[in-house]
Amino acid sequence: MELYYGLEFVRPVLIYFALSSDESGIKPRLFKTFKIWLPYVLVIIGFTLFRILNKQDYAYPVAFFDHLKNSPLSAIIDLVIRIIEALSESLINVWIEIGLIFENISSPSDTIVLIGLIVLSFLITLALFLKLNKSEDTPPNQKKALGMMALGSYVVLVAIIPFMVGELNVNLSFHGNRFLLPLGIGSSIALVSFAEFMFINKKARSVFVAIIIAFSVGANIVNGFAYKKAWDEQKDFFAQLTWRAPGIEPRTLVLTTTLPFELYFSGPSLTAPLNMIYAPDLKDNPIPYQFLLAATPQMETMPDLIPNQSVDRSTRGFHFEGNTSDSVVIYLPQEGCLHVLAPDTDSKSFEELRYASIWNKIIPLSNLDLIKTNINSPSLPSEYFGEVSLNNWCYYYQKASLNEQIEDWGNVIHYFELAREKGFVPKDESEWLPLVNAYIHLEDYDTAIELSQNINLDNLFTKQGLCSLWHGVQYLNEEQKAEKDNLIHLWECD
Repeated sequence: MELYYGLEFVRPVLIYFALSSDESGIKPRLFKTFKIWLPYVLVIIGFTLFRILNKQDYAYPVAFFDHLKNSPLSAIIDLVIRIIEALSESLINVWIEIGLIFENISSPSDTIVLIGLIVLSFLITLALFLKLNKSEDTPPNQKKALGMMALGSYVVLVAIIPFMVGELNVNLSFHGNRFLLPLGIGSSIALVSFAEFMFINKKARSVFVAIIIAFSVGANIVNGFAYKKAWDEQKDFFAQLTWRAPGIEPRTLVLTTTLPFELYFSGPSLTAPLNMIYAPDLKDNPIPYQFLLAATPQMETMPDLIPNQSVDRSTRGFHFEGNTSDSVVIYLPQEGCLHVLAPDTDSKSFEELRYASIWNKIIPLSNLDLIKTNINSPSLPSEYFGEVSLNNWCYYYQKASLNEQIEDWGNVIHYFELAREKGFVPKDESEWLPLVNAYIHLEDYDTAIELSQNINLDNLFTKQGLCSLWHGVQYLNEEQKAEKDNLIHLWECD
């Protein structure tokens, strides 16, 4: 893998030190080292030339040399900054970071499991080290330890070569943390050598390294918890989408700004399960569905988000052909259920959000006619997603919202009543809006007014939704009209 390209330059150092110290002189030793390394040198040169000459075929170009050619000083300064960042992140900050793992744990049960496994790892590791030290009579060698620290730093330095020439940032944040994989070897060598240099006492050294290993185990457990949480959130997201949109016409863009998942997602990565769910028999390009996050770098290969713009894009193995007018716009709040937005949704609902200007552009593109409403919802492939529970509020909300789209007002009320019987209530007050809309269309204005009065305006989306529902409602009696006007004034509707 290209990630490990730089580690090839560790091989000659290891060969040099592996050669017998009986070699007469440094020059013969260097010559023999090069002779042994030569086959690998030819391979690495061949690959390097191939990679540079075919850079157009790769997602990550060899960008540094173009930058150096166009702006030498800027390229060199940027390179130095990125090298310093990579060294500090991999040699120092990565070990500091594992001491902060408890910040990412929210569940008390997960905290107990984490502490138990850290303690267990520490005790097992310490016992092994102490047993090893008893059978080892080698005295501590601080000079050798310094040399090994230098070797670890060198391994880190050459390991970052592919990321430096690709002008990629190596750090602890997602997505840059994957580049730490090849750096981990040198980082670990440097840390253990540091322990040998600092602690003359073998028992103290063993305790120090055992603590590091135990917390490293804990950090991997926390990563597992984070991955499971992200997986569950994405599974829930796609389940809700299938309940709300039983079918989607081919050549459709599923469009939003971004999603509140914390980790492990992008527009291209969500495009795969989207097609897997709605086109399970798909075997070739072009793919029928494209997931687009309009507030991400995906837009660099997209036309302007205005009506009737042709979309022709390829991402890795996927090729999609469509049109901006063939879009379904969705909104997923931090708390609450997925919303499929109608093109007449008031864009003021998003004025408080970070990407308000983008929402203003994409909402009019939403075409609800692309949603097939008269078929059964597709199943999430169980071999990937496992079992999907229908026993939750969002299932009933999505079914009610779907019936709101087809103006089956009786069924809207029916699904809300089913949810109430099961004891489910919304986390987001805007999820009462389909029920208010149903009572308005059935001209049960007293119930609609009473329900509206009990809704907390906990966000702008709820407020603007209520304003839009009651705007233009006529044929009220005098008492109802007075109550409506009072609500409109209370909500400060325009």
